[in-house]
Amino acid sequence: MYFNLANHNQLMLSEISEMQGQNSIHSIGAVYKISVKDKNLRSFNVGLWERFGDAIYPYIGLESERWIAGLTYDVVTSGVKTASNSVQSMELSFAWQFFSAKHLPKPIKRIIQY
Repeated sequence: MYFNLANHNQLMLSEISEMQGQNSIHSIGAVYKISVKDKNLRSFNVGLWERFGDAIYPYIGLESERWIAGLTYDVVTSGVKTASNSVQSMELSFAWQFFSAKHLPKPIKRIIQY
């Protein structure tokens, strides 16, 4: 869920659920997108998620009109920190947007006359 703020920044709230077999992991978090007035860069992003009962993971990222790059690292908060039971990780992500909104078809406007 995105919220556009008056200063051209954005707040994004999200929930992530991962389910495989009898295991399930649920996370909730937010990203604050700080608007950057640059032709190549749209925003600098900072965020934090909590994976319930297990870890928190901070996030930093950069976003342009066509791509998003980010980095997270799990900070394990549960008592289970063994190599076989922990889901601790570092993640570097990169997403490329092939089409922008300006290239999508425009909605059809209907004119109603009375």
